[in-house]
Amino acid sequence: MKATLRNLLLPAAFLGMGVSAFAITPRLTLCSTLETGRYNLFTLWGGFVGFWVLVALGLVVLGGILIYKGRGKELPDILPSVILGVVIAAGIAFAWFGFLLPYRRPCIGAFVWLYVGWGAVALIVIAVMKPVWLARAGGIVFGVVLGLALLEGGVRLFEGPEQRSRKLIQDASPEQPIYDVLFVQPDPYVGWIKVPNFEFVWAGNDVECVEYRVNVKTNSTGFRDVEWELEKPDGTLRVAVIGDSFVEALQVPLEQTASKVLEKRLTEELNRPDVDKVEVMNVGASAYSVAQYLMVYEEYVAQYHPDYVYIFLANLHMVRTFDRDYGSRRNQAFKLNIRPTYRINENDQLEYVPALEYERFEEAIQDAIDHQYGEDRIYELYSQEDAQEFYATDPYIYLRTRSRLLNRVLPDNLVWPPKLFASEEADETAAAQPAEIAELNFRIIEELNNQVQADGGKLILVDAFLIFDNGSAGLSERSRELCEEIGAGYVNLSEPIIESDEPYDWVCDSHFNENGQRIFGDVMFEWLEEELNSGQ
Repeated sequence: MKATLRNLLLPAAFLGMGVSAFAITPRLTLCSTLETGRYNLFTLWGGFVGFWVLVALGLVVLGGILIYKGRGKELPDILPSVILGVVIAAGIAFAWFGFLLPYRRPCIGAFVWLYVGWGAVALIVIAVMKPVWLARAGGIVFGVVLGLALLEGGVRLFEGPEQRSRKLIQDASPEQPIYDVLFVQPDPYVGWIKVPNFEFVWAGNDVECVEYRVNVKTNSTGFRDVEWELEKPDGTLRVAVIGDSFVEALQVPLEQTASKVLEKRLTEELNRPDVDKVEVMNVGASAYSVAQYLMVYEEYVAQYHPDYVYIFLANLHMVRTFDRDYGSRRNQAFKLNIRPTYRINENDQLEYVPALEYERFEEAIQDAIDHQYGEDRIYELYSQEDAQEFYATDPYIYLRTRSRLLNRVLPDNLVWPPKLFASEEADETAAAQPAEIAELNFRIIEELNNQVQADGGKLILVDAFLIFDNGSAGLSERSRELCEEIGAGYVNLSEPIIESDEPYDWVCDSHFNENGQRIFGDVMFEWLEEELNSGQ
């Protein structure tokens, strides 16, 4: 009886873990959507994929036991321990890559439930296994090492020549120290802009981010672009692209930003005898909200009289309209209430709401310059020696960079085809968005459209909802319908980005790489080319 129990318990454990993984799938998927806005295969590994893998393992182990028994042989004592060790390794890897890094807070309950259950099964298996404790422990350790080695080997196998040619993060050393650059300054109306006439090198501010190192220069207006002339000469087609850091694009050279891709293609390919010159203004600034899109148009863009104005839109820009801090800078000054916004007043009109702690923001920035960054606004986070030491010895940095690489080489970046986002589940997720967020932001976009039209231009919305917020199919559709209602243009960036055969973002950074920026510029060009040609 004991032998039979021992023989059946391990495959039963696999089957049980598979069922538990399957049962927790809806929670895992919801957690992933809430935290990252992404439905993807890696999220579902703990559910559907994990279910079938674990069931298959259980059946293989059971089949092996039956074959051995049928031939009158005993199952090697060490084998169950090794197999269990591999399962534990898989659990460790999944916990790290699937929980500790990408999804964090909303998934704590789901993962605790999952791993407590798996841990209980593992303890039961260990308790009834036949080998002595030393052999038992040795087999499990060997299995853990083997499992992690197989995982690392798989990552290296699938990295491919492109990733290896980019100096893989864990093997690279920075060519100079890692800096944090205080490239933002307070602005009394918009909240913040970049420092005018400022030059710096941007390489991210994480020690492992070595994929890009870009020379950045701002113009006298405080945006990352060449100098703009206030007067628009006759025969000039002027376009403004308003957005956040994805438009700003500090991660690529200026000529590779979407704005300049658009400008280059219009200059070279637009067949319009009435257009002598094309100017595309890069009006991107880190962490801008939809509300700030309207403010920056009023304060900085309208005076240049652009013929067309693009805005880059996803759910994160709409949520920022309600967030009062900057949210992603290291310096504590950016945690203050520094973001202006709008509200709908009792007369059903948009009303500007200034930042509540703007004066404290100014003081905190000046204090940072005086005591931390200096007049050059550059603060050294790590010396070259420190960075090399981190690369060599810090397991957290190694695991964090490997997880980011896994997001590239495993299906984490392979988002489901767009048609699935029109499903009932996706619409329910979108419907869960607070109504006031959508209402206020769409009112702001309407007002921006009214102002652009009054100035003789046309507004075009670049829909990026499904790139960042793949549960926001409903908002994506609503934005398209809004454009039809108010006479604005509409460009779907999500589909070409998602369908791209090449990576569109950096391994160490969620921002668009050169390919993502090229696609962004191309879709804007295609819309504008069709618009201009249809008017001939």
